[in-house]
Amino acid sequence: MVRPDQIENSDLYLRIARGQNPKWEPLASPSRYVHSLRRTDSKNGNVYLQGVVLNSQGSELSLRAVADLIDVHGHDAIHHLDGDFVIAVDDSRHGIWCATNQSAAFPLYYKLTNDELVITTCAENMTLRSADDLDLECIAMVLSCGYPWGDMTLLKAWKALRPGHMLRIDRNNNAVVTCYFDPENDESVQGYQSRQELIESIDRALESIASRHDRVLLPLSGGTDSRLIAVRCHALGIPFEAITFVANVPDGADFDVATRLVKVFGVKHHRWQWDASSKSCLSNFENFCYATGGTNDAFPSYPDGMSYFANVAARFTCALRGDHILGWGPYSDDVAESAWILGLKVTDNIDWALRPELHNRVSITSIFERLEGVSATGRGDTVNAWRHMSYRKNRSPRYIMPIAQLQSRFTEVANPLQTKEIVARISRTDTLLRDSKRIAQEALTAGSPPDVNSIPFTSKSTWRDGEPLLSVAPEVLREMIEVAEQPGILSEVINAQAIVANYKAFLNGGGGRARKGLLGNVKKMIRNTLPVTVRAMMYQGKAGQGVKSPPYMTFKRYFAMKVYLDRILQGQN
Repeated sequence: MVRPDQIENSDLYLRIARGQNPKWEPLASPSRYVHSLRRTDSKNGNVYLQGVVLNSQGSELSLRAVADLIDVHGHDAIHHLDGDFVIAVDDSRHGIWCATNQSAAFPLYYKLTNDELVITTCAENMTLRSADDLDLECIAMVLSCGYPWGDMTLLKAWKALRPGHMLRIDRNNNAVVTCYFDPENDESVQGYQSRQELIESIDRALESIASRHDRVLLPLSGGTDSRLIAVRCHALGIPFEAITFVANVPDGADFDVATRLVKVFGVKHHRWQWDASSKSCLSNFENFCYATGGTNDAFPSYPDGMSYFANVAARFTCALRGDHILGWGPYSDDVAESAWILGLKVTDNIDWALRPELHNRVSITSIFERLEGVSATGRGDTVNAWRHMSYRKNRSPRYIMPIAQLQSRFTEVANPLQTKEIVARISRTDTLLRDSKRIAQEALTAGSPPDVNSIPFTSKSTWRDGEPLLSVAPEVLREMIEVAEQPGILSEVINAQAIVANYKAFLNGGGGRARKGLLGNVKKMIRNTLPVTVRAMMYQGKAGQGVKSPPYMTFKRYFAMKVYLDRILQGQN
């Protein structure tokens, strides 16, 4: 435990003992985020805050102003707060509470028992003692889709507080988790009726950021979201420089498109290079696994470019993320298809990757239905709306936001497309305008000069075939396999031998069930001659077909979980 006056340069990591007059006790957590934990007294207790808090007009609030709002409104003060933050309060009137912002820009993990509540923004601070602490359902879900769904973590005792949620322990020691930000069901919120309304909201968000920062860096992919931010910054006269990630191919479509865009805007362009043969590739990937709780399915060697990003970002006071809630995927009124668009196979059978004694213990379909509140066989227009809501509440904060959290260790990260106004109004916008981000596309077309409209969108991701593990240096892959084959706590529930064997077979041109006879041998010979990226395409399936994840994806997901769990187990010894 540390004294409240020693929490500067630390992340939010707090504990309370449940009982009479509980108070938050700060715990030691190494500083990782640029915005460290801050504390102040209120008239009725203490306020702990990490991140940036804005009012409804987009002006930044001081910690004192936040405390004053809490003195007046209690936990209802959360409705007056915007921005990217997590907050924890002990209040002599109403008890203990903590909350995420509307998009969970910072993660908030919690462990709630009859005796205590522990919360942290860092996955490294979660605790593990034995295999009995592992959440088998979450492990299976991560193997299937690459990241946890709902409030799950890899550990039974720990949960993640979803976007726009609050955990309260009242004066009678009753604990409850509630959703305070539920725009889909808020009839007082009017959805966007036109592209111009969306443009005006984005402009307000960008002007708010520009009023607080004079040096802005924009990660620019050339896709809809980052291009929309660049166009509006240019139109508003907000100075910025761009940085584009380059990997696997000499230039890549993302970088090529972004290069054409920055020439129109007349801004400096930084080439954020990934080195697939880097000697530090493995250690960088492992550090990424620790930072994201071993459950993020994002690009494994992304941190290889982080040293360059850090050097560039050090010259800026803010990086603008284009992570969006403007819509996700084309129209679909089928749950299985909509889930597949989100990266979920609702009928997946992951038993082959579990130890034999655990077979028939986990049903991906049941987990999905329990967490999402929809039938796996459901159909109708409501399914299409469900996909957009689930993306906002589950996929974005657990899959995309960890990249922003990694960046926020080097500079402040702002999310202009995720203000409370934009998130709420998009959530109430007709789904036809959200399908394939139609309203964002219309806003971009209307607000772009002709020379920007003439530049095509990215047709091929910089990440060739979407997976850098396909082109990692052979020596790095061998090191990863050596790590994966070592026994560890995850070996008590995972059939690591099967996962590694399938991955090795894939690398050698196999990966499927062995076929006997001349035809089988010929097919194997042909497969051996194909590039690994072409072989990877053979695993692409369609919704509802129950196609297994490609061996390299299952291997990566297992590896990420293993290095994280082994690390936090060691931390307990």
